[in-house]
Amino acid sequence: MADYNDGKCREIALFPEENPFPVMRVSKQGKLLYANRAAFKILNPWHCAIGEQVPEFIFQKVKESLQENIRLSLEMSFSRRFYSLTLVPIVEQGYVNFYGQDVTQSKLAIEQLKQSEMRFHQIADFMPQLVWTADPSGNVDYYNERRKEFEGFTQSEDGSWSWAPVVHPDDQHETIEAWKKAYQTGTAYEIKHRIKRSNGRFTWYLSRAFPIRDETGKIIKWFGTATDIDDIKKVEIKLAQAKKAAEEANQKLKELASTDVVTGLQSRRAFMEEAKSLFQIAERYQRPFSFLIIDIDHFKKVNDTYGHLGGDVVLVELGKIMSSCLRATDILGRIGGEEFAVILPETGPDHTAELIERLLEKVRTTEIRIDDDTLVSVTVSIGVATVPPLPIHVGKVMAAADKALYQAKSDGRNRCCEASMDCHES
Repeated sequence: MADYNDGKCREIALFPEENPFPVMRVSKQGKLLYANRAAFKILNPWHCAIGEQVPEFIFQKVKESLQENIRLSLEMSFSRRFYSLTLVPIVEQGYVNFYGQDVTQSKLAIEQLKQSEMRFHQIADFMPQLVWTADPSGNVDYYNERRKEFEGFTQSEDGSWSWAPVVHPDDQHETIEAWKKAYQTGTAYEIKHRIKRSNGRFTWYLSRAFPIRDETGKIIKWFGTATDIDDIKKVEIKLAQAKKAAEEANQKLKELASTDVVTGLQSRRAFMEEAKSLFQIAERYQRPFSFLIIDIDHFKKVNDTYGHLGGDVVLVELGKIMSSCLRATDILGRIGGEEFAVILPETGPDHTAELIERLLEKVRTTEIRIDDDTLVSVTVSIGVATVPPLPIHVGKVMAAADKALYQAKSDGRNRCCEASMDCHES
């Protein structure tokens, strides 16, 4: 569409006859005051000569331009050529100058674009996907007929479509942000989300869009599709659920393998693995620690008197009693039968002796309830090996502690004996 500035208008006015495009002047009464050869061609259907009245539609434009003192545009055609004329009012002189421009090529291009869009829409309507286009600002301006299979699409007066209500509420924010990022940065758009079908059910779709650019690289359009992936997504969800269940099962198996089923304490295997690791740390950094083996005195009598269920109650409660005497950094495990083991990191002989005395006192003074009518008291014997000397050999530390335990048993039980050992690896 022509839109001449003042400088261009003055240039054309100086040489109107040499201008291949229409130039003419019309008075406020609608009389043709001047027209070059190109202007007479487009006025030919009305046989309009100088001094005569111009056609009514031109006269109405002249009056509007002068009354409002604004530039207007007018399109006219002649012999399959299209012209866009800019009306420039000269209010003080009482006339309007017309400056024309040949817009035939742009008109044909627009028409071809319309035909191309019409063919595209016809093809898109037969596609199984939801097909859409958007302007460079991200406003969706077209959906194919598949839109009728969904609930929530609305079209405004300017022709743009509102699509957010179609998307599942839990997916809306992510979808809006992904689309905004795409059209603002010019990068491809892709997202998996749930879309509401006309039956009210939400279905998983894969939405994609890419920009169409002109020869300068400027985005002129977005082309997008939404493809039903509901069956695939359901399989993915089931696989994810199965994977999660397998991971939970594996974790449960690890816990079972590392946990004593009766007391809930570390199993012998888990305890020994942690002991090796702690021994290595102590040796590397030359730090002290103590190792305890604890055995319940006369536990066979407990089982014979109260049965194995009663014996299990004693094991569980004794584990709780001992845990209450230990620090968060200490390691307690059941290593077999009525035997427990404890690792006391960063603990030398003096602190170990204090903890053991506290533990012995707590065990001997606590009554364990077997059932509603039965309370039982037990005692324990403890063998302890304190390191250094270094380097440390796990098997010899345990053997020394175990030897000290049997010494405590021999000395009358309900007591602790300290090992005298050489922990150097032979």
